[in-house]
Amino acid sequence: MKRVLGALAFLAGFANSAHAAVIHQTYDFKASNFSVDGNPLDLPPVDPVIGSITVTFDNDFDYPSQSTGITLNYLNIDLSSPILFSYSAEFDTIMVGASHNGLFGYQWGDDDFTMFIYDATGKVPNDYVGFFGYTQHTVFNSFQTSELEVAIRPAGPVPEPASWALMVGGFGLVGGAMRRRAGAVRFA
Repeated sequence: MKRVLGALAFLAGFANSAHAAVIHQTYDFKASNFSVDGNPLDLPPVDPVIGSITVTFDNDFDYPSQSTGITLNYLNIDLSSPILFSYSAEFDTIMVGASHNGLFGYQWGDDDFTMFIYDATGKVPNDYVGFFGYTQHTVFNSFQTSELEVAIRPAGPVPEPASWALMVGGFGLVGGAMRRRAGAVRFA
């Protein structure tokens, strides 16, 4: 029993010293007042563009463009490409888009957007909320705005691996105690 308690104490110490930088947040956004940068005959997207995404990442690391860790909850414009995100830990900036390459590179297609969310986790405060750009053609004809409103809310906790180890260890202790007690009880 002393060994089990010692192992549990070790796991508890490990869990408390575990790095807790995993972010799991929902970003609700609204972009409005678009200006044209390209063909003036193109029509801007609906005004305002309203959407919501949920992103999971570790804010101590850079993330290249990827579709893992992001969920598009809602968007009131059509997209022609899958939703991706990248993250810069140095600038605490998330870039979300329907099509982009590199950490902060553009590669837009028909009906795609790119959005920068500065101060994404509060790690590097920024005076600007972000930027939203939209294109209707693969040629760089875009509508852009810096009038972007972003509301950040927690999407729920993401357990650390050490927390999982503690939970499994606790279940093991409870199961062991129940098994030991069941063997000690005898009926006549």
